[in-house]
Amino acid sequence: MLSALALCLAASLAAVLPTAGGAAASPTIPTTISAERATDRQLAGDQARLPKRCGTNKHPLIGCRVKWYGPQAPTVVVWGDSHAWMMTPAVVKAAVAKRANVVLFSLGGCVPSIPNRKLYAGNDCARVSYAAMDYVQYLRDHGRRYRVLLGSFWGANLNRLYWYETREREQIQQEHREFTLKYTPPLFRWLGQENIPTDVAVQGPASVPPSDCGLGTWPFWCPVPRAHAYYKDTYVRNWLKRQMTSLDRGSRLVDYSDGICSNHSCPAVVNGVHTWFDPYHVSATKAKKLTRYFKPVVRKALRHR
Repeated sequence: MLSALALCLAASLAAVLPTAGGAAASPTIPTTISAERATDRQLAGDQARLPKRCGTNKHPLIGCRVKWYGPQAPTVVVWGDSHAWMMTPAVVKAAVAKRANVVLFSLGGCVPSIPNRKLYAGNDCARVSYAAMDYVQYLRDHGRRYRVLLGSFWGANLNRLYWYETREREQIQQEHREFTLKYTPPLFRWLGQENIPTDVAVQGPASVPPSDCGLGTWPFWCPVPRAHAYYKDTYVRNWLKRQMTSLDRGSRLVDYSDGICSNHSCPAVVNGVHTWFDPYHVSATKAKKLTRYFKPVVRKALRHR
């Protein structure tokens, strides 16, 4: 059985890219390793969780109040796909220290974007984007303290992955890249034009199938070369930085990659904490260890009106 977040990722990716006739394409990045093979069930479930009021990991509520101290409290709006979602343990931990709200607009596979309203009418990813846009405008227009944190599996959305399980999968990824290049830059421009205070988080590392390191591959005991886990990283970062030139001058790239990887390698286990819970997402326990990278986002949300 696949992890809940991985299922959400695969299912919602299918909703992102319509074919010429409007039907959905197949999932882009499914998890191919089954949790049935896990030697440690607790580790296999070490993923970001949603409060019950927010639905389920597979069917989350759009605009989920992950942490809520009331409408007058400062609010961090986390917006993106599963790579934004997986970092909520770190964001929430930073927010709790300042009694700040955390509101999540996320669905696995839904890169932050402004898709065409007519072409993508009824599409789940489009609903996430337009709901998030309405919400941040509401916060701005009502003088609330807030800040947006965009997050995504940017490299995958730009078709920059070290490993694909099939040629068909790579071709589907190319279609996803075309979607991202067309509809994500307009979102950055819109955020800047609307004076929406925004930071952007880098993606997490991907665990590619390693050679046998003598420890087993599940649940990811083998280290991964950083150049594989963050494939074409310079390209991805430069693309992000170009998009961020449209944002306000206070925007920053939240780079937590050095909290996971050294210059050359991404270890699978550090002080008993596993980096991954599936091939494309860091564990919730690891995410909590990265709280320090998100504290500035919360501090700026406290100041901004």
